[in-house]
Amino acid sequence: SDSDVANSVQKWSRSLDGGTTWNNGNIELGNLARIANTIHAVSATTAYVSCYPFTTDVRGGVWVTTDAGITWTQQQPEMFSDTYSFPEFIHFWDSNNGVVVGDPIGNYFEIYTTVDGGNNWTRVPQANLPELYQGNTIYPLRYDVQDDTIWFITNQNGIFKSVDRGFNWSFATGFVVDMNDLYTYNFSFKNTNDGLTISSNSGGY
Repeated sequence: SDSDVANSVQKWSRSLDGGTTWNNGNIELGNLARIANTIHAVSATTAYVSCYPFTTDVRGGVWVTTDAGITWTQQQPEMFSDTYSFPEFIHFWDSNNGVVVGDPIGNYFEIYTTVDGGNNWTRVPQANLPELYQGNTIYPLRYDVQDDTIWFITNQNGIFKSVDRGFNWSFATGFVVDMNDLYTYNFSFKNTNDGLTISSNSGGY
């Protein structure tokens, strides 16, 4: 809504002393209708932000800063260019290798990988992803990473998993996601094998 956009906050906070003090600045996304949902720093000066749109006249995407947040630049604007397409999260393993994951477009998840710090992003081919169940989407911000393995939860009682930094994916079932429990359901792994899920069964907020 217009009021949501008017109240949108695009800011970062940065600490160089273990969190004792913080500096603040703006995340320049070009439009207040873009909402930053994840941030990943790879150095003291370089960080990546993924964002989603509040309105249909803008698109989500990936922005990067290389000067500690003073300026921000969109990477590869053709990513997430569909009206219903936007990233849910971004993750980097180091200064070169990263992945950004979005909901399905064209009947498969819109996932991109980079090996050069985001100068070039390549969409993961449909052949590298398991077949989707109808209506499959991602639970926002519900992902975990251990070494080269990354997981994210979907709303179809399962979890997507990649063991090679997002280039190839499998789908596992075996636990039940409460469709009414979007904001209280989560999961975590302590290594590449042992993980758990948790739900408060609150039925919503």
